[in-house]
Amino acid sequence: MAGESDSDKEVVIETRHVQMKKSISFFHCVSFMYSLTGHVSVFIAPAAVLTYTGSVGLSLVMWFFGGLMNLCFALCFTELATMFPKSGGAYAYILEVFGQFTAFMIAWGYLALIVAPFWAYCSYSTSVYILQPFFSSCKPPEQALVGLAMWILGSTV
Repeated sequence: MAGESDSDKEVVIETRHVQMKKSISFFHCVSFMYSLTGHVSVFIAPAAVLTYTGSVGLSLVMWFFGGLMNLCFALCFTELATMFPKSGGAYAYILEVFGQFTAFMIAWGYLALIVAPFWAYCSYSTSVYILQPFFSSCKPPEQALVGLAMWILGSTV
């Protein structure tokens, strides 16, 4: 334009916020929360629960309360996720509320005391299910179970 100097022009810089598309459904949420709270104990624990309770009715009551506790845990995490929409799970929530030191200690304890034993339990349970068909009349040898569990743990984690 004639007569305009460079100082009269206004510079507009557009910035775009790049983020992932939110495409999680109710099915994804339920599947994710079940995988966090249900685990493989559903396949191993029924015999133990029935043995220690002594009756089918009481074992069903125990399973009901266990499921109710898992539901409450899942709903607590859902509430936290709506309050603090950040990635990082429990670490992000604790970091937001209690600070860096507490979040670090919780994350370290979670890794050492919950995640590691959980993966060991999962690999051991998987080795039981893999070896049981080969030892249908008896229990598989403990050395074979532990060896296969260690191989599974080492190759998947």
